[in-house]
Amino acid sequence: MRRVFACAVLLIVVLPAFAFGKKVIAPRPPYPVLYTATSDAVVTGTITAVEDETVKAKSHPDAPDATEYKVLVVKVTDAVHGVKNTTHVRVALPADEFFRPGQPLQPDGKFLFYLTQHSTTSLLLPNPNQKPVNLADKHADELVRRAKLVGAAIKDPMTALKADDKDDRVLAAVGLVTYYRRHAGREHETAYRPADESKLILEALAEGDWTNGRSLDEGGVYSLALGMNLEDYGWRHLPNPGQQNPAGEEQAAFKKWLSDKGKDARVKQFVPKK
Repeated sequence: MRRVFACAVLLIVVLPAFAFGKKVIAPRPPYPVLYTATSDAVVTGTITAVEDETVKAKSHPDAPDATEYKVLVVKVTDAVHGVKNTTHVRVALPADEFFRPGQPLQPDGKFLFYLTQHSTTSLLLPNPNQKPVNLADKHADELVRRAKLVGAAIKDPMTALKADDKDDRVLAAVGLVTYYRRHAGREHETAYRPADESKLILEALAEGDWTNGRSLDEGGVYSLALGMNLEDYGWRHLPNPGQQNPAGEEQAAFKKWLSDKGKDARVKQFVPKK
């Protein structure tokens, strides 16, 4: 698996809380839509063993010293994204982190793992921005559902974007835009998604919640939709949106643009440079 990095769109999700209805998880909110889209692999599974021997490897090719890792063997229950036809994955933790008191990743534990590819070995590492989610946690079922929704959208965008539920369409669009705009290495170029898919993505974003301050994982799409570099297709920010409801006015303008100049707009994707 090629190591990739999340694009700047992730910067807009540093919000104080992640809500399901009126309930809030704090202090570190999980963002299953965004982190599924920006992880190399996402699985649910059970830790079945901890390998006796540690593995020493450089954390990146230019690292001056090797890091010692403890390796967890995870039996895969659901291959949500990035892996297929596999029953187990090997997840590495720095040894000093593994032996830290209270470290939760122990045999028989069941987790939702957001994983990144180790740059110098075949090992997978927990995403540094989002720790594994204990499946016994209160909101784990919903976090897994949203992760699976994005994983399915990446595999089959058109089906996900035609979901009956509006919120699911919006979250699929958020996940796809985030996935497409990841940096494909230092040397990358721009490609364009098909016209029919682009239309569905933009229509889903247009019907999302543009309220200022809502996270993307709640379907809030204000910053994402306005940061997609659609100016080539005639989109323009409102020069002076009203103070009472600027997001609402931008949303109305976006819908109007989408029905006119934006009807042929294409969603951009970053791909490795050939």
